[in-house]
Amino acid sequence: MNKNNNTEEIKDAKGEVVRTLVFTDKDGVRTYKDKDTGETVKTLNICNGGVSDEQVKVWKGEHRKVHMIEVEDDGDLFVGYFRRPSMETMSAVNQMTKKDEVMAAIKQLGAMFDRVVGTLKNV
Repeated sequence: MNKNNNTEEIKDAKGEVVRTLVFTDKDGVRTYKDKDTGETVKTLNICNGGVSDEQVKVWKGEHRKVHMIEVEDDGDLFVGYFRRPSMETMSAVNQMTKKDEVMAAIKQLGAMFDRVVGTLKNV
């Protein structure tokens, strides 16, 4: 998909372009039309949480990079916006990971201890 000129190329197994679609976004609907015939191929309802182009520009000013991810599902086009996590967020995730590792180790040791105790009782 090329966002600059609103085209999407459909390729065969060999990687050769077999069809080019042109899409337009208007009033919360994305319409795909065949570039050669003008035939409407599909329409999708855009679900982006009401985020405007202006809001994305503000985010880019604050966070430098903002990535847009589009997921198509059953006639809907879901749009999500992501930025690089802050050092504070990465630190918090790292702490939780360490805590989870400790908890997993304790759980594993507890399970091993239960098996040993169960075996000792059966002797």
